[in-house]
Amino acid sequence: MQQIRKHVVRPTRGDGKCPTATSAARYRQRACNTHDCQGDEVCIANQDLVVAVDGSGSVQSAGFDILKTYTETVVSRYQTKYYGRNKVKIGICQFGNGEIMADGKSITPAINVQALTFSKNAVLDAVKGMTFKKGFTNMAQAFATAENMFTQKSRRSAQQAVLVISDGKPSFSFETESQVQQLDDKSVMRYFVVINDQGMNSDAMTQIKSWASAPWSTNVVHVPGLEQLEGDIQTWTQKAVTKFCPQAYSPGTREKYEHAYKMQKVYSGGWCSGVHQWNRKGWINTRNRGKARRICRKEAERLDHQIFTLIKTRNRQFCWTGKLPVSPTLYDQWFQDKTNPECPNGGHWVQDSREDFYALFPEDDQVCQAMGIGVDGGEDCTGKDVWHWTGTLPEFNRDDWTTETYDSWGGTGTCVVHAHTNGKTCKDYCASFGKTCHRGQDDAQQQVNELTYWLQGQGKAGTMCTAWDEGHERQTTEENGCLQSWQTQLCACK
Repeated sequence: MQQIRKHVVRPTRGDGKCPTATSAARYRQRACNTHDCQGDEVCIANQDLVVAVDGSGSVQSAGFDILKTYTETVVSRYQTKYYGRNKVKIGICQFGNGEIMADGKSITPAINVQALTFSKNAVLDAVKGMTFKKGFTNMAQAFATAENMFTQKSRRSAQQAVLVISDGKPSFSFETESQVQQLDDKSVMRYFVVINDQGMNSDAMTQIKSWASAPWSTNVVHVPGLEQLEGDIQTWTQKAVTKFCPQAYSPGTREKYEHAYKMQKVYSGGWCSGVHQWNRKGWINTRNRGKARRICRKEAERLDHQIFTLIKTRNRQFCWTGKLPVSPTLYDQWFQDKTNPECPNGGHWVQDSREDFYALFPEDDQVCQAMGIGVDGGEDCTGKDVWHWTGTLPEFNRDDWTTETYDSWGGTGTCVVHAHTNGKTCKDYCASFGKTCHRGQDDAQQQVNELTYWLQGQGKAGTMCTAWDEGHERQTTEENGCLQSWQTQLCACK
């Protein structure tokens, strides 16, 4: 839930009047993420987020390693850039280093491990570099450090939020309460992931709920223990993202929509100056974004234009269509990577917060389609990198994957498909379309979901274009793998 509060700047005097704290003049709220969760959500909100990680003695060394792994997974789902625009700015703060200082009064401040930044790699490296501190749980100092981090590098236009990952055993409750109130006065959201075996109605959890932003039910995730967290980190990550992110988004749903309607959103809040010929469609009298997209797309298709833009207003939307050579390669580059799309023709992205830029699928230039090869139920891998799995363990490890270009694996002019061959060979598959098999290889079907989850966390599209080199040796390699029989595999036809 998002809330906007206006605090009293000047108290009433004499016969003066001031709206109540819950009146429409001072308070508004709206629900976030009301759509069904898909399990692959990422966060693309305009948010400045400080993640405060507990390294206190009560967590213990092994538990701290689990918290670090969980923090890395959570951070990976927050997109610092998406659709070409800056999104979540992330910082890392570590507490749990609490000690009474030499003056006998002061408490060790929490550690600013990584200042707010748009570099996700810098944030992940900072998390990996954290060490177990073994002090007491100085959560109040974590909030004070987070407040300083916002003062130094936060954006006026972004929501400010602190995400605390802890076992929920803070020291000095009074000081912590005071720091919470300071954050609340500045409209800083407080989220908590608490890992302990105490029930939600325990004294410890009741205290945590009072410190979380209201309503606590949408801002607290309780994990019943470190073993449960370690056993299913991905599920607990998704619970946190979908609860805490003001704009959680499913890349898988986006990919299905764009495949179905043969168009894609390329850039948010602007348009490409490389488009030199524009046509004014005019106003579309609907607030429904999906309906407006489909109407504008039809207009672009009618004019044989490759792109269109929509300008958003409160009750209607304005449609422009334009000519721009969109090759299959360019379209696929836009589809595969949503972080930094290219504006071709020597152009640049012109900023307009009301306008979004879309591209139509270049059907006439598709290699497989020109050959008459259908890819129903599979994936057209023509022009895409092939991901080779070289690992032995089921857990995802980025180092277990290497990529090979389309030109290297299939070769220019081949139709490369992740095909459902249903126990037959790639030779049979290609022959069914009157084509010759150029190459076949077993895919990494059991590992592809974890790969897709990781790719989507990097702002990229998921893929079925995988190969398992070790599995390739289980059957004959004659005719470049074209004689292997699998339920699903990668086939190149010519």
